[in-house]
Amino acid sequence: MRPNLTKRDLVLRMCKSTGIDPKEARKALETVLTSIQLALINGKYVELRNFGTLEVCVHKSRIGRNPQHPNKPIIIPDHAVIKFRPGQSLKKQLKNLNVKDLQRLL
Repeated sequence: MRPNLTKRDLVLRMCKSTGIDPKEARKALETVLTSIQLALINGKYVELRNFGTLEVCVHKSRIGRNPQHPNKPIIIPDHAVIKFRPGQSLKKQLKNLNVKDLQRLL
């Protein structure tokens, strides 16, 4: 099983690096995440320098097929998705990453 980074882990890292109380760290993290969420819901572009950018994109409706019933088309409605583009710093780090080590973790 691969290790995950959870909200709790982020709070603990914030406490360790800044020395603030866990309740305050959780509140700060919740504020940041809520602000990002609200910005995306309102159609805004979120830019986090050296990390990446987030934006909402709309996938247009299309006709799909169910493999179990290929003769019956299915209409897939318009839907919104979040698009993430890594920033320059993150791109550089990914470029220098040892892919073989990463594959063992996954």
